[in-house]
Amino acid sequence: MESAKEAAAARGSPQAAYDPSISEHSAPVEEGGGFVAVAAFGFDPQGHPVQVLSYSNGRWAPVKGLPPPRDPGTLDHPDSLYLVYDSTTVLVGHVTEGLPDFLIPFAGAGCGKGPIVSRVGGSWRYIPFTGPFPTTEVLGGNPQFVGRTLVSDNACAAIVPRAQRRSWTWKYDPATGDFVGTEHVGWPRIPFPVAGSDGA
Repeated sequence: MESAKEAAAARGSPQAAYDPSISEHSAPVEEGGGFVAVAAFGFDPQGHPVQVLSYSNGRWAPVKGLPPPRDPGTLDHPDSLYLVYDSTTVLVGHVTEGLPDFLIPFAGAGCGKGPIVSRVGGSWRYIPFTGPFPTTEVLGGNPQFVGRTLVSDNACAAIVPRAQRRSWTWKYDPATGDFVGTEHVGWPRIPFPVAGSDGA
């Protein structure tokens, strides 16, 4: 129902930069005696294409609407998200302070990316990533939850020489409110198998 409303509102809108019919959502996650979920839409006329929903007393209700995350170096589309064109779901992990964290998959040129939405610190927000590059709210490099860890890699090119293969483990720093990345040599065998390589 919500997807249909957003798609209808987007027809003819110059702000609907990406496909308004595409949406993604997480499974419900138990939290604080109720359930929460995150949904993302290709377009939202109010400029909040990411919605946090809460379930209690037999009904779902929005609790927070978020604008698109900051991603330096990309065009600013205040009402649109470039979502994946299939049945991709918003992924759920626990990598901050025990609360559920939601990874929203974005489409990319041969490389997965996306922001993390969490209520860590008391309010729903995107958690920034810091490292040897500009701070951003979108992590590239095929981000994945692995157990209670968030990892990424540089397996985005068709062929990456063994000596240049890298992966990163991201840990939440409560002092700064950011994810901080630690670089590792090589690609992990799981969850990033690369076609034509031995995965080492």
